[in-house]
Amino acid sequence: MITISNFYRSEISENIFSSDNVRADFWNMVDTDQTTISDNERKHFVVFACMYDSQTNQILIVFDKKINKWIFQGGHVDQGETSRETMTREAKEELGIQINDNCGEKPFFISVTNTTYSSGSCQKHLDIYYLVRLDPSSIRKIEPSEEELSEIKWVSLDEALRLVKDDPSSQGAVRKLKEILV
Repeated sequence: MITISNFYRSEISENIFSSDNVRADFWNMVDTDQTTISDNERKHFVVFACMYDSQTNQILIVFDKKINKWIFQGGHVDQGETSRETMTREAKEELGIQINDNCGEKPFFISVTNTTYSSGSCQKHLDIYYLVRLDPSSIRKIEPSEEELSEIKWVSLDEALRLVKDDPSSQGAVRKLKEILV
């Protein structure tokens, strides 16, 4: 059985961090086993899946009701989960689609979001972004959760950059996607 620490050591490439501080924070959290909201309410991992339609060269952006902005689909890593397992669970919960743990490539970007939730307990997310290339049958099956999402859009990378203007972490992910998908 692979440990969470070993999973991240095999999954994460050193050149995907938005800064040296993010890299240090990430590995410290992995080494101290403080990656989930249950482990550390103030600072924890969040996983985002950048769903990609290669036929239209578009990505999926969602309007998250809780934070009232456009972001990529995703959520908090739960106790005992790897980031890949979170990606799979969240796709099922929020979009109604089943994706395999191995359908996403390795993460392509890790950044930080300083949160401003009204509860005040959550202060920082370390955001892990995966590129998920969806096949046409999966795209047709998408049924967004009305509980969490008010709208979804398939958009070009340029339009995505405009829509995520209020989220620096998502902006960084879109810029990285522009490098990867060109």
